[in-house]
Amino acid sequence: MTLRLSLRRAPSGLALALALAGAPPLLADGGEEQIEQGSAAYAELCSGCHANAARIVRRVEGGTDAERGGRLDSFLKEHHAPDDAQRAALIAYLLSL
Repeated sequence: MTLRLSLRRAPSGLALALALAGAPPLLADGGEEQIEQGSAAYAELCSGCHANAARIVRRVEGGTDAERGGRLDSFLKEHHAPDDAQRAALIAYLLSL
């Protein structure tokens, strides 16, 4: 399996840090498409209970997007997003806000 990372929309090292931590890469194969997929997934899976995504992101602890992405990944595994690709798209969307 070849892993291609795009860091166009992410701070330097974010995708690498999450990949090394065992999280799915946030921006594999293009960031904009994944962010759009995450936005659609959020609308379908999350918005019924969590109307304001930006408000959620502000409450996620961590000094960097890599830390925040890792925390989101850990939480979302147990909170309605067990699918790795869907979770990665949700995280990419949330961190883009």
